[in-house]
Amino acid sequence: MDSPFSIETATGRALNNTGFALAADMGLIVAHYLLEDSPTNLRWKIVHRPKSDMSYRLPVLDVKNYNHFDPIGGSIAEAQGILRGDVDFEIWSQMYTHWLEKAKKHRDSSL
Repeated sequence: MDSPFSIETATGRALNNTGFALAADMGLIVAHYLLEDSPTNLRWKIVHRPKSDMSYRLPVLDVKNYNHFDPIGGSIAEAQGILRGDVDFEIWSQMYTHWLEKAKKHRDSSL
């Protein structure tokens, strides 16, 4: 099956460059709505340490009194899960709901 977003490999389907870009854009959309709908404890930051963090030198959403949420990396990982059949396209809605609840919980714990 030809797809504009993935290619067939020896281990199954994998995202191609267009697929990676689309998945990253979906992560930015999730982040946009999180920032729009969340309490004030979410903001963009660049991860500077530790160097072992998979988001090192990448933009993430900082959650006050928590760690951080990498909407771009998370979205790419979930898109690969869609190709494997582990999740479906509703994963982005689930990501939004999960992280909005986390942000609200950690805002409330800091009051």
